[in-house]
Amino acid sequence: MHTMIAVVGLMYMAVPAVVEASAPQPGPAMVTPPRRGLGMLVTGGVLTTAGSALLATAAWSFAVTDCSGGSDTGACWAGLVGAIAMPVGVVALAVGAPLLGAGVQRKRVWRAWQRERGVVLRPRLGRSHGAWTVGFTLRF
Repeated sequence: MHTMIAVVGLMYMAVPAVVEASAPQPGPAMVTPPRRGLGMLVTGGVLTTAGSALLATAAWSFAVTDCSGGSDTGACWAGLVGAIAMPVGVVALAVGAPLLGAGVQRKRVWRAWQRERGVVLRPRLGRSHGAWTVGFTLRF
């Protein structure tokens, strides 16, 4: 047991320390745009549509189910479809609607940012392979 602790201790001491490189700080010329929210819009729209369709299917299957003749007639299968489709539809709708709302909000913020920025010709100072470059960047 003591040998195992000693080996693990030596292995821990032999591991080099991880040095995290600091990311370059954005200067006044580098402004990151807000997120567009396009992925949230698409995913939220698909989930909301699928959830609504599944809830409509569940409501229809519950409405047409007639198990009064006994369960051997096969008429109760529509109720089973509704019992499976309803929870899946509720979860899809519960996830899709907030995603759609958040995506719309992000898109509004991005459009306002884009309208504010417009087309701009900005000076640029950069470096490539040991040489400094000076020029202009067209942002739109």
